[in-house]
Amino acid sequence: MLDPGDRITVGRVVEFFHRDRFMLKVWHDEELQSVLQKMKKAKTHIALVQNVDNSGDVRCGGGRRWTQRC
Repeated sequence: MLDPGDRITVGRVVEFFHRDRFMLKVWHDEELQSVLQKMKKAKTHIALVQNVDNSGDVRCGGGRRWTQRC
């Protein structure tokens, strides 16, 4: 059992149990039916939901480089 006061990250728990190679990762806007099909195919009952937070990023120049400062 984990103590919330220890502030252990989900990543550390997954890594500890050696599940990082088998962890299903899905995007936050993926359709539920698609996620359920992937979970069934992977024979898993848990997935990590990914989201990209670009709220602090600034695009500089015409290239593909994203930086915090320009």
